[in-house]
Amino acid sequence: MTPMWPCKEINDPNGYSPLECFVCVDSTGKELPCNDILKLRQIQHGKKMVNLQIQMWVETTVENPLTLMPQEIKEITKDYPEWIFNSYIRRVSRLIREKEGFVPTYVKKFLPV
Repeated sequence: MTPMWPCKEINDPNGYSPLECFVCVDSTGKELPCNDILKLRQIQHGKKMVNLQIQMWVETTVENPLTLMPQEIKEITKDYPEWIFNSYIRRVSRLIREKEGFVPTYVKKFLPV
């Protein structure tokens, strides 16, 4: 199988756990031998799917704010890790600032300090 991102097929029964390998590749780009390549791919796929969903929310909010407001995303993500909403709100504020030249209050009030 083809890896989901540049990652060597280093399968070692004595290697690191898929989570340790994922965190290392994601944060440093350094590849470690993994004891379960299939689970590592599943983790990578899960992250890609979460980022795709965040990007879809961002595009919808920026294109037509009345369709999807940050309050709605806050409600949708209330049971998810906090980084998901924070990633969404940072991306929305950056894109709106680039498009409009300012960040509206309905977005600014959710920005993490």
